[in-house]
Amino acid sequence: MRLNRSQRLTIMLGGLGVLIMLVFPPWVFTIDMQSVHMRMDAGYALIFDPPKPDAAWKKGTLTKEGAQLVVVRIDIVRLLIQVAAAGMGTALLMFLFHHRKAVAP
Repeated sequence: MRLNRSQRLTIMLGGLGVLIMLVFPPWVFTIDMQSVHMRMDAGYALIFDPPKPDAAWKKGTLTKEGAQLVVVRIDIVRLLIQVAAAGMGTALLMFLFHHRKAVAP
């Protein structure tokens, strides 16, 4: 199957979008103590520089003591949903940009 110009552009932009999603993944703060289990959205940050719990403490979401018990993790479920949506969107655009040749009578 030969790709037309629109399809090649769609694949490049879809791949670039997924690459950006992987470099700036969604993060989540988790706190697991004896009777407290809490997850808080930590936003998006560079994969090599995860968000610090101190940022949530400064916003007033956590106490200073609570910020020391926080684990910062990549939100894998949200990341997989984003990548799947980008893949489906790219596939849909590939289908829509497919030009069929007219059959001569």
